[in-house]
Amino acid sequence: MRKILGTFAFALAAPLALIATPVAAQDDGKADDAAMLEALGAAFAVEPLTTEQQARLPLARSVIARVLPPGSMQDMTNGMFGGMLSPFMQLSQDDPTSVITGRFGYDVTSSPEAAAEVAAILDPAWAERRRREAEAVPQIMGQMISAMEPTIRNVMAEMYAVHFTAEELTGIDVFFTTPIGATYARKSFSMSSDPRLMGSMMQAMPTILGSMGGMEAELTALTADLPPERAYADLTKAERSRLAELAGMPEEDLQYYLDGDSLATEEADEAK
Repeated sequence: MRKILGTFAFALAAPLALIATPVAAQDDGKADDAAMLEALGAAFAVEPLTTEQQARLPLARSVIARVLPPGSMQDMTNGMFGGMLSPFMQLSQDDPTSVITGRFGYDVTSSPEAAAEVAAILDPAWAERRRREAEAVPQIMGQMISAMEPTIRNVMAEMYAVHFTAEELTGIDVFFTTPIGATYARKSFSMSSDPRLMGSMMQAMPTILGSMGGMEAELTALTADLPPERAYADLTKAERSRLAELAGMPEEDLQYYLDGDSLATEEADEAK
């Protein structure tokens, strides 16, 4: 189950991580970041527009100007942080364990009272810091999304030129010139951040997680004839040394990551 969820999480997080890395790293590893972004771009390379599609592009741009009016992305971001993501932002803002996990990597406390005390020691101003961050994040994200809007508008125009004929584009354009079409264009993006969407996803989570268990069982059955993944004890001394060198970590850290589950079990047994 954890591997499946981890795979999906990585698939969603990887592009965001690549975008965020240059900001966090600043002067460190810029060449590596550029190479990763270049590789990511190459992985999603697309065929250039055909002559026929290029001919439809001006009409497609006209349609997109109505489908995605200027400021639509900012409105969507405002709605997202003010609605769909608001409960998560509030939880993060009020939770002292976020201070602790940020410093230790995990919550080292055993009770809410202890967490509050530890957070106060680590950062006496943590609550005010979180409040200011919560106020600033929507604005910063809005600026980032707004900066992306011209690119998104251009890509959408290309997709419309690819997937719709000139006749269809003309009909779509006519629809968006009507009052109903203009209202639809204005509201369609903001609806994507409606709290009902997140609420319905949370309600469906038990079903989704239940199906994940079945998926894990199916994948396990499909790979049952393969040898199991190797643990630390399965590696030769030379392999451990080489793997530690390639991973850039001491061998004891390598053992922790390869045998994390067994180490956690041992620690739990020792604590009993």
